[in-house]
Amino acid sequence: MLKLPNELLEMKQKQESHHKATALNIMHRWREFLVGEIADKLKEDYNFFEDDAEAYEKSQLKRIILRFDFIMNSYLRNFVHQSIYDWVDFIKSFTLPNYDSGELWTRSKTPLLVISLSYKKPSKDKRPKRKPIDETLPEEEQERLRQERLKEDEEFLYRL
Repeated sequence: MLKLPNELLEMKQKQESHHKATALNIMHRWREFLVGEIADKLKEDYNFFEDDAEAYEKSQLKRIILRFDFIMNSYLRNFVHQSIYDWVDFIKSFTLPNYDSGELWTRSKTPLLVISLSYKKPSKDKRPKRKPIDETLPEEEQERLRQERLKEDEEFLYRL
């Protein structure tokens, strides 16, 4: 059960852990179970180690395996689709009003995330002093200088 609210980093870690566990379950346990069950049930009637490719292409076994492949693909596609809709509904429960109740806006009584912000004092690294851009320069040159300054400002802010 997900205890709310979560720190952003904690939520990210929980999501990654859930993703890994689900992938492991689908890719290993679920697949191994199905392959084992299918092989056990059909081994008496079908040769899973057919050497002759032409015989395999014409065999009933190929049709059965293709059917299982189709069923598994359909199941996985539906699983992913439903998982996405469940996640969207979960997020919506924290952000959207109930229009049927006449709510124009609402917020959840329990937040999903807690984001902690902190302020780091600027270092001695000061923003460079600049002369104003010479307005007698061609417009393209002025724009290029503005873009350079914006990039320098972003780099400066990133260092803070």
